[in-house]
Amino acid sequence: MNSGDAIICAFDHVSMGEATDRHVKGTGIDRAGQNAFAARSHELAAAATEDGR
Repeated sequence: MNSGDAIICAFDHVSMGEATDRHVKGTGIDRAGQNAFAARSHELAAAATEDGR
């Protein structure tokens, strides 16, 4: 993989997705859970922006 393929973690020198998967092992947080959390976070941020917060 080259740096044009993905955002690279400066610490692990792998894609951010792969780095995240490595760091959450054993926590019980899977990719679906990460994606759901991120989607909800974006929804809340968009709502706050629309409300002028």
